[in-house]
Amino acid sequence: MLTPEQDAQVVDLTLAGRSRAEIAREMRISVNQVDYARRRAHTARFTKFSIERVVELTKQNYSAPQIATILGCTTRHVVRLRAKAGIAKPAPLPLNAEQVVIAERLLDDGASLTEVARTIGRSPRTVQARFRGRGFTHSQIGQYSQLMRAMRRRGLRELIA
Repeated sequence: MLTPEQDAQVVDLTLAGRSRAEIAREMRISVNQVDYARRRAHTARFTKFSIERVVELTKQNYSAPQIATILGCTTRHVVRLRAKAGIAKPAPLPLNAEQVVIAERLLDDGASLTEVARTIGRSPRTVQARFRGRGFTHSQIGQYSQLMRAMRRRGLRELIA
């Protein structure tokens, strides 16, 4: 159980934008004690200070997982804070008809989803979302890797590139 002074210190640090992990480390208490003190005081975890911090770190080109580690929260929460601040990245547009036709042709020819994405100029995740279950299986990935290693060993590098 924390003393009333410690409870007040937890609230002050929370309002200053500190993460629960930072507060626990600084006060030499457990994270659970920080959470308990916050619940008792009814303080919101994320204030305008943390939103400003997310904006600042985003402008410094930190990724959402990196910001989450710094702030001691989840990646999803960083994404929410970015949206609240108006700096969220928009969802990618779906593939257009031409890209779908090209992608299907490449997949039918045995190309991997990554190769298809690179060819049509889209992210691998967008292509994976559109063509679930297509592309290489785990065993095919292993076979492809084996083939590439064998070709490199035999000096057939010019055929790989």
